[in-house]
Amino acid sequence: MDNSVMLDYLAVTIKCLAPDDVIEKILILPKDKFVLNEWGINKYQRHYAFSEIKVNFNKDWESKMGVFIELRGQGCRQYEEYMESNVNNWVTLMKRISECHSNFTRLDIANDIFDDSLSVPLIYSYCKKQKDTMRGAVERLEKLINNKN
Repeated sequence: MDNSVMLDYLAVTIKCLAPDDVIEKILILPKDKFVLNEWGINKYQRHYAFSEIKVNFNKDWESKMGVFIELRGQGCRQYEEYMESNVNNWVTLMKRISECHSNFTRLDIANDIFDDSLSVPLIYSYCKKQKDTMRGAVERLEKLINNKN
């Protein structure tokens, strides 16, 4: 069996861009695929939805709440369908998000590891040493992807 690691949930708030720009410049998806809903979650007033890819915002998107992207499991799988190899992948998405005034509120990783390359003690040691910053995670993810090819 092969090892597999995949992003399974992404929740991030971006404060420097309008909702349309988040869709087109961060997610790199066509805005015309999204439907505007006049309701939102977590005190947001509305959201754009493209199936399970959600972009929540307020009428005054420049408010301190910003624009909230939420990709649950199916949203992550759907987003992967629109990635174009090295042009748009999880690493480049994380870099685009990191370049904005952003706050990651949740990032879940699902893994099926059948060898000893990633263990609970190793993950624990990274957390304990506080090495797992977003920048560090992006760098490690990039190394894993580059070593795969």
